[in-house]
Formats: sequence, structure tokens, C-alpha cells
Amino acid sequence: MKFLGLCICEKVIVDKQGVHTLVNLMFNAEIQRPPDQQIPPNAVAPNQWFIYTMWTPSTEDVGRKFEQVFKIYWPDGEEFSEQRLEFTQPDSSVQQVTLSIFGFPIGQAGKLRIVTWLDHAGHRLSELVETGINVKHSLQANSRSSAPAPAKA
Repeated sequence: MKFLGLCICEKVIVDKQGVHTLVNLMFNAEIQRPPDQQIPPNAVAPNQWFIYTMWTPSTEDVGRKFEQVFKIYWPDGEEFSEQRLEFTQPDSSVQQVTLSIFGFPIGQAGKLRIVTWLDHAGHRLSELVETGINVKHSLQANSRSSAPAPAKA
């Protein structure tokens, strides 16, 4: 299997014919917090998001069983999640794999790393492929000021 693409998305829609539609590719995430609060370093937002990959098979790959491994790392390098999806390559068409994840890690500012690869029969078959999302923390804009506005003359 040869790697073709890796995308992080807010949503992936798969129709009855298996056509994948990627909605809102994610490169950055800005997390706003009130000025008087801190975000816990292990905070996870209750959002669903998706990792989408494409692989092209060789003739030897048809009929073989594969396992795609997905690892997500916090900006400090600690592992957030590891998930595995099994699939069998049915024919010579491009293989599209979509992983749905509930819970987006927001606790640490910096680059959230997403690494994936294919295993076959317990051995890594493909190269490691990596992408990331830049998580930024910012202060929430105050909708009302606690100081009175200056009087106009």
C-alpha cells in the first residue's frame, strides 16, 4: 500500500457509494478562555473530529488484511490516544480510511501531532505519516467593561 493523503477534518461524510466528502480541513484550533481561568493541561473539548487517509494498493495487496494505527500526541509529547482500524483491501481501487474521534485535546497550546501507519500481520508495512494541528490559547474578549466609559464633553 502506498500512502496518498492524510487530512484532519471537522467532519467526513460517506455516501451510499462510499464517496468521502471532507468538511472543513483543520490546521489550527484557537481555544478562548476567560481572563480569570486557566485551561487544565489535560482538558478535552466534547467535539467530534475525523482523521482521513488514502492509500493506493499494489496488485499483491488485493485481498490482504491491514490494520491502520493512529496515534495522537499532546504538544508536550505525551500520548493522548492510540486507535486501530482493520480493513481488507477488496480490489485495486484507492482505499479510504476514516477514523471518528470524540473529544478534542485542548489543554495544551502547541502542535498536536497525529501519526499514522499501516500494519500487516503484526508488522509495520508503511512509512510513518505525520501531520499536526496548532492549538492556540487566547483570552476571551470581554463583552462588557468593568471600568466606566470616559464622559464626553
